[in-house]
Amino acid sequence: MSKINKNKKRKIKTIFGILVLFCFFAPSVFSASDSINITQTVTGGSSPVPPSVGGGTVPIDATPPIISEIIVFNITTHSVEISWVTDTASTAELDYGKTESYEIGTGKDHPLSLLFSHHIKLSGLEEGMRYYLKIRSKDSNGNEVKETGYSLITLSLTKDPPNINLFTAEAVEGKIILNWKNPLSDNFAGVQINRKVNFPALNIDDGEIIYSGTNEIFEDTNIEDKIKYFYTAFSYNSSNNFSSGAVVSAIGIKTDKSEPSEPSEPSEPPIIPFSDVENLETVPNIEDKKIVIKWDNPDDANFKEVEIYRSEDFPILIPSGGELIYQGQGNSLEDKNVKENIVYYYTVFTKDKNGNYSSGKTTTGTFKEMPISPISEISIDDISFIAYDKALLLPKYENNKIYVFTGSEFGVYYDVKNLPKTLKTILITVDKSSYVLNLDERKSFYKTKLIAPQIAGIYPMTISVLDFKHGKIFQIKAELEVVSSVAVYELKIKNYESKNFLGKIVSNIKYQILSVFNKKEFLDLEKVNVKGARITLYKFDKNSNDWQLWKSEKYHQKNLNLTNQNGEYGFMIPNGKYKITVEKKGYHNYSEIIEVENNIINNEIEMARKAGWIWIGSVSMLLIFGVVVQDVWKVKNIQ
Repeated sequence: MSKINKNKKRKIKTIFGILVLFCFFAPSVFSASDSINITQTVTGGSSPVPPSVGGGTVPIDATPPIISEIIVFNITTHSVEISWVTDTASTAELDYGKTESYEIGTGKDHPLSLLFSHHIKLSGLEEGMRYYLKIRSKDSNGNEVKETGYSLITLSLTKDPPNINLFTAEAVEGKIILNWKNPLSDNFAGVQINRKVNFPALNIDDGEIIYSGTNEIFEDTNIEDKIKYFYTAFSYNSSNNFSSGAVVSAIGIKTDKSEPSEPSEPSEPPIIPFSDVENLETVPNIEDKKIVIKWDNPDDANFKEVEIYRSEDFPILIPSGGELIYQGQGNSLEDKNVKENIVYYYTVFTKDKNGNYSSGKTTTGTFKEMPISPISEISIDDISFIAYDKALLLPKYENNKIYVFTGSEFGVYYDVKNLPKTLKTILITVDKSSYVLNLDERKSFYKTKLIAPQIAGIYPMTISVLDFKHGKIFQIKAELEVVSSVAVYELKIKNYESKNFLGKIVSNIKYQILSVFNKKEFLDLEKVNVKGARITLYKFDKNSNDWQLWKSEKYHQKNLNLTNQNGEYGFMIPNGKYKITVEKKGYHNYSEIIEVENNIINNEIEMARKAGWIWIGSVSMLLIFGVVVQDVWKVKNIQ
């Protein structure tokens, strides 16, 4: 045997030995990050003990505990649960009652223990009743903290369905076309539309019923020229419960056929959160029989002008929805075209240089003296926004903003304690859609249930209280930020699926090799959503000093959930610190700690595929094959 052949065999043995070692150690290398530790320990959390220094005792701390993460959940017809967290180990007591005197009694949790996390369940409550809460915690040194200002309303047996969405009215010659989107509730049964002239129907027996069914379009052909029609749509369920009602209006067009038809009006301009006017007021001038309107224009470089619309029967909710009486950059107007004993509604919209409108401000006016309304003011604190069938109270952030997911249901509840007991209407306007709030059976709050828009964005909201007896309108401005669910995804080679078999092999080898060296920038990659990934949410518990599975059933959601067909997921939860994990066969596990500040978890998550043994073997065999071919080529050249 020649020396060359011996060297060749020695090399082949060496390569084979390396391959065996590689296969032996590879499993530990490639699976090192496949598992996660869900029992991560967080430092701190022990009860405070006064230390001793130089034989003496440090004075006892007189600082009371700090209460945070207050959650009111699992509201039923006769019970409710409340939880909170303290920064030091403390007791837990909850005073409650039908008034702020908390006259009913006190609920207690772990009376003989000092804990960080606290939970109390109140039972034996009345259906559809408001209860006021006072939360108390006391530490080992006797320092006590009290939190007030919390209330809840127990459920009623009748569950109102959500209102329809995207309700619009378009007037064309000879008819008014109504369009809307039905709610996606399981027990949705249909929609009833009531029509009235000059004022909306406020209940299902008010006005003329012109439609009842499950369609999403209706044409009203029984109209008169230049008459303003109001349409209120009430959705109803299989139990014959009705929603509070959605409102639109349009002015009929019924011209002579011999006359040329006028060009159609352009579509409504977009309404954005542009600055409204300030200090809007009306001053009656009885002697000259006129109404003076005054306001201050916004101090905004993009401001162009204001438009003022007037109506005798209902406040104007969108630009071009009534009689335009002023357009310009002034800050006052004398309205002389007024009649006696008529209360006029004036709505002022600002307009920017791009043609966008503000959400508008409304006031009333008459040239006769009117008594002062008993409403001194209305407060956003009297209004509650609640998601998931009263399970999750949505906090209000800067600009009175609340956060919801696209297409999700949420309720609006207005406390009546600061409102006069006279005839009134309360409306909430979201973008261009208006909804009526109904008084509940116990007359303790006004309510409605809405469906968030399907398109993500920031939508202006206005809550309007119309006091007809005194000719007054009071408004609160707020914002609805609608966010979309996001996806769990992986990075794949672009157009990879369209390649032939050999192309797939070459692309995967290239991807695996460059990924090992973190050279993804050399690849033409795209995001591909991962469906069926297992999402699990954990919340840190100070008592056990460990991460605990989030109790999703309290909020009518699913933990241990799977991403949908589009790889999407999302949670609406109380604010706080959470850990989210994602798992799927063939991928490395993912884990992240998230500080939630707007009640929503919808972080984009990238998952990485495991290096499959087929591709590891393919790369190894190609490398070996290349070395062998190179050696054979060298042997032949020497011979």
